[in-house]
Amino acid sequence: MIALIDRIATLAARAALWLGAILLLLMAFHITTDVAMRNLFGKPIAGTLEFGTYYYMVAASFLALGYAQLHDRNISVDILVFSAPARIRMFVEFIALIITLIYAVAFTYASLIVALEKTRKGEFALTQYFNLATWPSRWILVVSGAIFALVLLAQILRLASVLYKGQDRRIADLVGDRRGSI
Repeated sequence: MIALIDRIATLAARAALWLGAILLLLMAFHITTDVAMRNLFGKPIAGTLEFGTYYYMVAASFLALGYAQLHDRNISVDILVFSAPARIRMFVEFIALIITLIYAVAFTYASLIVALEKTRKGEFALTQYFNLATWPSRWILVVSGAIFALVLLAQILRLASVLYKGQDRRIADLVGDRRGSI
């Protein structure tokens, strides 16, 4: 069961990372084209600022969150447990992951409530020439939060299994890549 959750979390985090990367490339192309059109022909692309604000930047900020957690690349402060025995470090990491999961679930739930409301209302932003539907971008937060929570759940289950068996393992081997300090 843990392996299945872990596999799904890994695939979802990778897919979100690739989607975020594609959207970043699209943003770079969109903005570059807008600047070129404005400077060469005096006609910028309508809605570039709004697309960047409501879609590209949201995707860039949140889609890679699960992948970063998967590889233990999110910010962590472990100075207090740096020299503690392995079992204590594992237990502290376990508690930290649970607290982070609670936050991730709350974030995802709040994002879901907002996304449902904005979708129902058909939220949009006014541009110079058209109305840009912005409600779809609200779902980026929901998807990103759900993937982040799934990755955290997989890491918690893996770490709980090792703690239950009484094994001493490097935390980085259990929750992500190699963290230099542990």
